[in-house]
Parts: sequence; C-alpha cells; structure tokens
Amino acid sequence: MVGLRWGTAVAAIVTIIATGLLSPERRPTALAAPTVASTNRPNVVVVMTDDQRLDDLAQMPLTRKLLGKGGAKFDDYVVSFPLCCPSRATYLTGRYAHNHGVRSNEPTDSGGYQAFVEQGNQQHTIAIWLQEAGYRTGSIGRYLNFYGLTDPTEVPPGWDTWIAPPSESAHLMFDYTLNENGALVDYGDAASDYETDVLARRSAAFIRDAGAADQAFFLSVTTLAPHDENDELVRSPYDGPRPAPRDRHALRRLRFRPGPAYNEGQVGDKPKFVRRLRRLGPDERKIFAGSMRRRRRSLLAVDDLVGQLARTLRKHGELDHTYFFFTSDNGFLLGEHRLHGKIAGYEESVRVPLLVRGPQIKRGIHVNGVAGNVDLAPTILDIAGARADRRLDGISLLDALKRRRKLPARSFLLENLDPSKSSIPRYRGIRTAKFSYLEHANGAVELYDLRADPSQLHNLADHKPKRPLQRRLHHRLGRLQSCDGRSCRR
Repeated sequence: MVGLRWGTAVAAIVTIIATGLLSPERRPTALAAPTVASTNRPNVVVVMTDDQRLDDLAQMPLTRKLLGKGGAKFDDYVVSFPLCCPSRATYLTGRYAHNHGVRSNEPTDSGGYQAFVEQGNQQHTIAIWLQEAGYRTGSIGRYLNFYGLTDPTEVPPGWDTWIAPPSESAHLMFDYTLNENGALVDYGDAASDYETDVLARRSAAFIRDAGAADQAFFLSVTTLAPHDENDELVRSPYDGPRPAPRDRHALRRLRFRPGPAYNEGQVGDKPKFVRRLRRLGPDERKIFAGSMRRRRRSLLAVDDLVGQLARTLRKHGELDHTYFFFTSDNGFLLGEHRLHGKIAGYEESVRVPLLVRGPQIKRGIHVNGVAGNVDLAPTILDIAGARADRRLDGISLLDALKRRRKLPARSFLLENLDPSKSSIPRYRGIRTAKFSYLEHANGAVELYDLRADPSQLHNLADHKPKRPLQRRLHHRLGRLQSCDGRSCRR
C-alpha cells in the first residue's frame, strides 16, 4: 500500500472529473485507470445495508456500475438467518448462529449485543484477526442490536476507529448520537446531519487517514437504510425509512410491480402461519407500494456513499488495490406469501445482493453457485492473508472471484432459532442451487424446486415423486444443523 502521493493529486482529480465521478447527477459512471499503484497487502471495504431486498439494487446505479459491472455479481447469495443481529454476528465471526449463539435481536431472548458478548464472540471477530495481521480496522455505522445499552461509550475490541450509534440512536436518521472512539457526539436535524451522509464523510476520512499512515486497512460501513426508523426504543413519527432531504421527492413515478408470490392466492400447502393470513386488499397494496418507494429513496444516499468511497479510493491510488464488497444483512418481504418483514425462510427474505470488485477480478462477471454470509469472513481473511483462531463454517470465495470458477455444489444451512413468540415459528432448512427445504418447529415441512418454481408457490413436501429427495434433504439437514467448521463446508 502507498501513502498519499499528493504530487499526483491534481492529475487524479482531473481524471476523475473527466470520467464524471464528481458529477452530481445520479447516473452510472466509469472509473479511469489508477494514478498510483499499490504494492502491499490489499485493502478491504465492506458496505452493508439493513433489510435490503435483492431487487432494491434497481435504484442504485452507481453501486451497480462501480461494483457490479466493475467487478463481480453473485447470482445466488443468501443469508443463513434472515434477521439483523444473528446475520451480522455471522458476518463478524464466520459462523452459523447455532455456533455463535446469537439467536435473536432481543437481549431478553438470547440475542442482541449482550448475547454476542456472553457467548464469547467479542475476542473472535474479523476485526481482531485483521488487526493482529497488521491491518488498520474501522467500523462506521450500526453494530449489533442494543449495542451501547449499558455503556454507550464502549468500544469493542479489534477496532482502531469506532463510530457507531448507541442503542437509543440506532434507528434514527436525524437527532441522534454517535460514539466516536469513546466520545459521544450529538447530531441535529440539519441536512448535513443526515446519518448516511455523515457515515460517508467519516468513512472517506478513515480511508485518507489510513493512506497517510501507509497501512493496509479493513473498513466496515453499516447503514441504517433501508430499515424503518421505528424501533423498540424509539418511535419515530416518520412512517418508514427517511430519505436524505435532497431525495425526499425522488422516485414519485416509480411503480410497484410485485412478482407472482405477492398476495399468494392458494396457500393450502403452506404452513399454518401463512394459511391463517387473509388475502391483501387494495389498501395494503398502497401501503406496500409506498414502503417500496420510501425504502428505495433511502438507498439513494447509500448509492452516493458508495460513489464517494470509490472516489476517495481512486483519488489516492487505492481503488484497484482494494476489495470492495456491497451486501445486506437480510432481505425483506413486501407482501410475498401475504407476509411483511423478515425472518421467514422465503427467497425475498434470505436472498440479498453481493457485489465485489478488486484486484484480479474481471469486470462484469457473474459468480454461479450458492454462496452465503457465512463465507464473508473466510473470504476477507483469505484476501488479507490473516488467520482465525476458531473454526469457521464458511469457505473463501476468493478463488472463484479471481479465476471465474463456479462455486462448489453445497448445501447451505438456513436457521431461525429465535425463541421469541414470533408469528413465524422456528425452523431449520437447507438451501441448494436448486432446492429450498424447510422443517418448522411445529412439524410443517416445505420443499420448493427453485428452478421450476422460483416464486415458491408449490410446496412439494410429501409429494410421492419427491419423497426420496425429501428424505435425502432431511438427513443432510440432520448433519448440518449441528455442524461446526469443516463439517459445515462438506
């Protein structure tokens, strides 16, 4: 890695302006050749949104251009536990929820930041491992649910730079507080205080500071968008995700075009928790349409954030020496199967984006095969040449990215271990490239052929021709649901 070569700054800025990267217009832009070549270990940047659906990428042209067309897109990327805190714990540890022990968002239900600490994960994260390998580490944005509930000034181990909202501010876009390296800083309601924009500025500053120190870095940026501002602790008067003031009236003509699973008509083959839901009417459709537009408005600022980080990396000659990931902690159901929210094991809830650009990754490639959030930590460690001090449940995706190889055929574990009295019962399941198989705690079973029925409208469980397949998946699930390390990767 190189330091900031200010002698080349003017040429770099001219190149950036010429390619349109500093244009205020919200349009895809190309990146020019780097002005400075780095020589040491690559940097890693991860931008993770909250509750973003796969199709929400449609209104993020910069992200799609810079990271998707400028790198690789994973065609089938899933999260093992589609709920914020368990999913983020998997990202930090490289382990399934049954191994890291975070089973819900709530501290009272074996979840939240408290469970993460109590289960001994705090000293075994990618931040610790990369810091020990000589990386400068930074976490900017949301952490785990209910972080800072007892000590809002706490800085978890492993992070050289720490900027995060404590629990009371975790779901607010304005009038919030950030813990900035142990000091509490209040933000107000000015346009410049919009949280996504603040995170973008602080992330860009981290990149500049790491460059000045001539040190490889790992930066994790986690936004609130497109999550609701409503929360267990804070009830916002704003209905839905709040966009940046500049985007308040954007996307007014965006139409809501749900797929075949929306307001599913025939649910007799679904579990009881779906069968008891009434069909959605015109009023609900308007609500979901409004929610979709608000969610995507809030992501426009995230798209700007990705562009700003790319510009900062480019300006200092580091973009082509950086692995830049974009993903989400889980998806979200907007009326599919009559459901609203997450946790359910359906595709809209478990499938999320994963876009990656970086050294030796050809532009515009698609990675085939199933990958998941349990693979992020192993991949980042592989990039950095760092080692974990625990067995990891995922695999590195780096070889597939560099060599354009198809991922190995595998069964990916789905699990909802939330002990709370949720309307969606607990389940465990398997996700392969072709099938989704779920076993619910109340005895219900679901089996879908995703190639023939991607909308999951026809449950094939207990259909006579599929019984041999169902038995194989049942036995495979029996092995996976208690796997650890290598046994999870087979």
